[in-house]
Amino acid sequence: MALDLINLALTEKKYIQSRVPGKVFLVGEYLSNYGGGAIVSAVGSEFILNGHQNQSEYADSKMPFHPKSPAGQILESISIKDWNFQWIDPYCGAGGLGGSTAEFVAAYSLNASVKDVTTVSREYRTLFENLPEHQMPSGYDLVTQLRGGLVYYRSKKDKLIDLDFEWLRDHIKFYRATDSLGRKVDTHTHLGSWTGFHVAEIDRLNSISESALSSCINQDLDWFAFQLEEYRQALAKLGLESEDSKIDSNIFRSAEGVLAVKGCGAMLSDVILVVADFKDLERWRYVDAIAYDRGLVPIDQSLLFVRGASVKVNT
Repeated sequence: MALDLINLALTEKKYIQSRVPGKVFLVGEYLSNYGGGAIVSAVGSEFILNGHQNQSEYADSKMPFHPKSPAGQILESISIKDWNFQWIDPYCGAGGLGGSTAEFVAAYSLNASVKDVTTVSREYRTLFENLPEHQMPSGYDLVTQLRGGLVYYRSKKDKLIDLDFEWLRDHIKFYRATDSLGRKVDTHTHLGSWTGFHVAEIDRLNSISESALSSCINQDLDWFAFQLEEYRQALAKLGLESEDSKIDSNIFRSAEGVLAVKGCGAMLSDVILVVADFKDLERWRYVDAIAYDRGLVPIDQSLLFVRGASVKVNT
């Protein structure tokens, strides 16, 4: 189920806090816009929406979101009289980790009944029905942020699987790229100019994502790494890999024991994912040093595959 609350009435509460994780696509960028298969991880640190009734801590924050954003529209539609809000973005607006959908989940949780995550995702997509399919937000971010952990989702086939991730945790690292000046690709602008995929390209990418799913189910690290590289190369051939991400990939691959390197997100430029055949910290420190030289910021291992969105209420 999606949320912890049923029919929350703000008028009966004094304090509420929504906590929503970020997300990283391991496989499935762009394909998800067509309802294809994707593997997505929930990651920390969490986005937080604090709400207080009849208190002045956030007196200038009656509306913490843009009023025309999906989250802003939700707050406009429910009774928030005498409520003040504070939105905490742990990435300080750097982007690339699901901030927009985190806003929506946090606002939705204020006054929503528990629903299946796929239902909430479909509701979210209806807000963008004026756009062509390939330019609409996929809703996969939202599903992962509600569900938590590591998920495989293929909306066109109503296929949602919670994947085991402990076998993978010590072999994988994520490095944030959007802290570096000029690295972040504005996803909405980018999708607005993207012309989309042909059917053959969709079929090819779905084949890779299904193989990646099989590798996760079978806990086959080598095959998983191979599918990551296949997916990256397929997008690169379609012009959907940034130059910075290409450079990152080549440099990281020079490290002994690295099996795969793939950028994640729009133009594969939000996060750099590294998979290695080793676990020991000393060898990971060498990979970390490469990341620092490239201006990349590691996401702590304890913040991978975190729990889904949660809500805390005090009366």
